[in-house]
Amino acid sequence: MKTREKIRHVLFILIGMLLFGSIGSVSANESIIDGGDSFENAVLLEPGSYNGELSIEDLEYYSITNITPGQKLTIKVDIPEAGLDYPRRNPEIILYDQEKSKLKSEFKGVGGNEFGSLTVYWTSNSNEPSYSFYLKILEKYLASTEGPYSYIVDISIDDCFDADSQTDAGNTFDTALNTTPGEYTSYFEMESGDDKVDIYMLSLESGDKLDVTVTPSGDAQFEINIYDQDRIKMSGEYSANKGAIVKISETSPSAQDVYIEIKKRLGTSSDKEYSLNIAVENGVETEQTESPTEDTSAEETQTEEIETEETEAGETEAGETQTEGTQTEDTSNGGSSIPGFGLLITVTGILTVGYLLLRR
Repeated sequence: MKTREKIRHVLFILIGMLLFGSIGSVSANESIIDGGDSFENAVLLEPGSYNGELSIEDLEYYSITNITPGQKLTIKVDIPEAGLDYPRRNPEIILYDQEKSKLKSEFKGVGGNEFGSLTVYWTSNSNEPSYSFYLKILEKYLASTEGPYSYIVDISIDDCFDADSQTDAGNTFDTALNTTPGEYTSYFEMESGDDKVDIYMLSLESGDKLDVTVTPSGDAQFEINIYDQDRIKMSGEYSANKGAIVKISETSPSAQDVYIEIKKRLGTSSDKEYSLNIAVENGVETEQTESPTEDTSAEETQTEEIETEETEAGETEAGETQTEGTQTEDTSNGGSSIPGFGLLITVTGILTVGYLLLRR
């Protein structure tokens, strides 16, 4: 019996410790964090969940830092039920950039016995190496005599990087993402972000054929443009209709870096994802295949030139031989090549004989 009683005491102690630890954890999670009263003294929040209290007299300022290009910042504020006797609450959340310019806001009226939720998010491009944001939470209309009410703010950061990189494909030629042939998943965020264009850079050799295919994840429409190393547009294609796949091809006339520009034309924010396929057909292989033919043609041309030279040389020799033969015949027939020389000698002889006979 004593042993059983000891076991009971030990169990009660263990259960008590567990309950105490659980209560301590809940209390820690439910601790209230107060925001600052201006941008200058905004309270820094890391990703996670926090509890706060809101009244019409107080404005809550928070800051979120170290958001890299291609990351999506999501801020969700939940308003728990306050009870039937509690008046309607009217919370508003506003997101500002690091220059304190307003980016997004959401407002919602919540009854005393209702649960309310507000969400804003933002995806940044690669114009800056990192970004900071400010969050302001306020109550717009609640009477000050009703006192503060609680809220829960949740901060989360998701990676929406392009083409298996750790960043966003640039919006400009100078920030273009260097890539290689392959199949990738990339993202846009036009409605709640400034990631409106993705530009990739790819190295090509002379004669390489580039094939680019973009497949939307929903009803979005896309535009693809290819630019040469001087950033001069070579070709472009558009989606034929909502959700249509876009394909484009271009052959590089020289070794160069080309740019692939992808724009989202239509679609909702839920269509932010797209598939990108980049393929390159090597132009060097075609040149190697044709080279034996070129060598054969060169050999045939060289052979024909040699045969022509030999033929011309033979004809020249034959002509010289014929000329020499003619000259030999002329010399043997007349002893001289002067025409009528034999006749002149004969006439001279006859006249001489006639003159001698007359003198006798």
